[in-house]
Amino acid sequence: MAWPAWVAAGHLVARPAARVGVAAVGLASWDLFLDPQMVAAGYWHWSTVDIPWGNYVGWLAVATVMMALLLAAIGPGRRAVAADGPALALYLWTYASSVLAHAVFLGLPRSALVGGVGMGLVALPLAIGLARPRPGDAPAGRRPATHQTADR
Repeated sequence: MAWPAWVAAGHLVARPAARVGVAAVGLASWDLFLDPQMVAAGYWHWSTVDIPWGNYVGWLAVATVMMALLLAAIGPGRRAVAADGPALALYLWTYASSVLAHAVFLGLPRSALVGGVGMGLVALPLAIGLARPRPGDAPAGRRPATHQTADR
């Protein structure tokens, strides 16, 4: 999820430092779904009932370092939405399916809410931005004209 979070952040902010921060939040907030799911499945346990926020802060620090390394390795380049489509779809699918799974199928409504808000800080503005028409897009329901032929 590091790459999808990096790509998503690139479609939300332009400044490299801001992209590192947004991408780090986008990646670390996925843990707000993962940890409660793993605890509920019995893979480990917490000493508290709720998500330990120190754990999230630790993942946020690790995610920030990872995103800073990505910035140093590949630079802040931005690509067209079409080129980034698979990564953006994966990020949004992970968000939506995690909220749904926790809320409906796993019986984890608190983590659905907390993870939904946390990861939603990146996923929701991304989804809204992608849903907006961009310059050059054809109006809904109309195809762009490629050529015209005369009726005879």
